[in-house]
Amino acid sequence: MLEAIETATPTNPSGSTGAKDSSATPEIASQLLENPRPLIHADEKFVVFWSGKSACTSVLRWTFHRMGLLEAADYYGWIHQFRTKVYYESARYKRVIAKYDQRRYRHIRVVRDPFARTVSAYLHSLEQGYERERIANYLTIDRPYSFAEFVGYLRTVDLDVHNIHFTRQSSAAERSGDLVLDHVVRIEDGLFDGLQNAECAMGLDVTDFDAVRIQSKHRSDYSAAAGFVGDQKHAPGTRVAAPAYQWFYNDQLSELVARLYASDFERYGYDTTLQGTPVPGNPVSGSASLDNAVSGSAVSRDAGSVPLRLTDAA
Repeated sequence: MLEAIETATPTNPSGSTGAKDSSATPEIASQLLENPRPLIHADEKFVVFWSGKSACTSVLRWTFHRMGLLEAADYYGWIHQFRTKVYYESARYKRVIAKYDQRRYRHIRVVRDPFARTVSAYLHSLEQGYERERIANYLTIDRPYSFAEFVGYLRTVDLDVHNIHFTRQSSAAERSGDLVLDHVVRIEDGLFDGLQNAECAMGLDVTDFDAVRIQSKHRSDYSAAAGFVGDQKHAPGTRVAAPAYQWFYNDQLSELVARLYASDFERYGYDTTLQGTPVPGNPVSGSASLDNAVSGSAVSRDAGSVPLRLTDAA
């Protein structure tokens, strides 16, 4: 298994674009060591930047498939444990990081609409109980909490370096211009289509997603209910049958999430006007932590139909 990830010196791919003329700026070198660390395919000369709750398991499976490591990852067990305990700890990964030259790689970022991702992070926090102690400290007591309270908690943490399930997707290196991405794959536009487009642009064989098990859906229980649910409280350890993510928002919450993740909305072309029919106007009742969080007029809303389910909570 480890032989498959032994050292190889990358060479400059034809038509590589983007980064500044330096082997690795301090900003990029730092990002390569931060969580979540990217996936680096030294043979095919591309780097995948990914985020939790942005189809990350599917992205890992695709990348390990291209590396020839998917079978080993499946044999090992949970793919994220393989990532942390085997792939990141391999001698090859460490050598590639040490010798990393950004000019020799294409850079791919897989992203998700921050509105949907924030809801997915909330649901995952309930089910898995991560952040439970910190959220309890924020609420002053360990008790059930709502999406509105979860968003209030997000205001108190550093969204550039905190838990990977809700840190900003855009990096400091991107925002400074030290890293220019060659391909941005928005999962709402079709994850597999986006990855295949990147493969074609890099001159690689295109993955047959019908032949390789790549997609992973962590959630299979959804609710077709309609109506605002952002103030409903659920206990940690609860698996919530959730409606479409739009129903977790009112004007105040959508504007606050748009502010918290402003760089993601701007850099990846997402609309800060929430699409769907969230509850207009009123702040969340009983959520003192969000009082006066947003000032000014409410953002406008599209009156289009609301999908009946979250399409990706990975």
